[in-house]
Amino acid sequence: MAAAENAAVLAGCLAGIADPMERLQEVIRFGVSLEPYPEDERHGARLVEGCVSRVWLWLRVEEGRCQFLADADSPMVKGLAALVVRLYHGVSPEDAAASEVRLAECLGLERIVSPTRMRGMVRIQAAARSLARQFCATVGER
Repeated sequence: MAAAENAAVLAGCLAGIADPMERLQEVIRFGVSLEPYPEDERHGARLVEGCVSRVWLWLRVEEGRCQFLADADSPMVKGLAALVVRLYHGVSPEDAAASEVRLAECLGLERIVSPTRMRGMVRIQAAARSLARQFCATVGER
């Protein structure tokens, strides 16, 4: 599965919700559904820089596929992080690193989410891509 395909699935999940407040509630529900974030990985090295809320992001690669874990202090930001986690779920690290999907735009969130939170989502997505690039570089060094 490629990131663009995952983005299309996510867009389909939100497309049928016309009311902006209901869409935001659905984003929050995505956050509630996240896999629990391990306490021992909740440290400064995992924090996403540039976010107002504290956001932790961690990449595991299992059988050549990305498995991101995320958590955040704010329910809305946790939901936005969950969307990024789903965007790259099951995608190869190479695809995640090279992905040019603009998730917020694909999902139409820029019209209903505050600019501060939108910048946070963009930073979470950039951090995910950076982690994938770092993984690829590490594997390439072996």
